[in-house]
Amino acid sequence: MRENTSYSIWLLPENPLKDILFSHIQEISSRFKGPCFKPHVTLNGGFNGNIEELKERSESLAKSLDPIEVSLEGVSFADEFFYSVFLPVKKTEAMLRAYDISKRFFTPSKSTFLPHLSLAYGNFQLNDFGEDIIKDKEVLKFLLENGCADLNKPYNSG
Repeated sequence: MRENTSYSIWLLPENPLKDILFSHIQEISSRFKGPCFKPHVTLNGGFNGNIEELKERSESLAKSLDPIEVSLEGVSFADEFFYSVFLPVKKTEAMLRAYDISKRFFTPSKSTFLPHLSLAYGNFQLNDFGEDIIKDKEVLKFLLENGCADLNKPYNSG
């Protein structure tokens, strides 16, 4: 368990994509013994503070944002807990505008904005599972079948 709790602002996909992604995240989490989580794109994160104040600011931010079309750019892997297996998000004008608006309400913990949709969390090496996923094409097949790896088929974060 983490000693310091931090909070993030998430963009959530609409159904049916939300349920499809969640099902696949559950499958990958179970297969590689990682934590399960809801599908999301982190708009801004790593901040802490009084929970009631954060809720108020979150509600104000939500009222300031329109739904965003999110374009996913394929599968990537990294040796970092929250970036184990993820789909990078295209930095469109709408995405960058939403991020800029979020910074009016919350100071980001990182100086670089790297929007993505995670498929697995964990302290893995790529060889622990990445090559296996690529070889059996399970994740890539799922993504292609559900339009997630199609750069021209964005999902709406409504």
